Amino acid sequence: MSTFIKETEAQRYFNLVILDLIAPGKLGGKETAREIRKLDDKIPIFVASGYANGPVLANPNEYGLTAGIRKPFRKAELEAFLSRHLKNMSAG
Repeated sequence: MSTFIKETEAQRYFNLVILDLIAPGKLGGKETAREIRKLDDKIPIFVASGYANGPVLANPNEYGLTAGIRKPFRKAELEAFLSRHLKNMSAG
């Protein structure tokens, strides 16, 4: 989270953010997304999680997230996922 704040303060902006849902001993994906949304309500925020049946991947918008992807994933799967969701955002 501090990197996001520092970069934003320096007027260097992110195009998107990908968070891990669980970060032991650190701020998790849901909490980090909530804090980022306070600073930027438009940036695409994606979450990656191994908890495929959990509520966050089932309903990412309820947690301030754009979408979620199940881990493990391959590079091609991530590329297709991001392409699909970013294209949908620019169309909508």
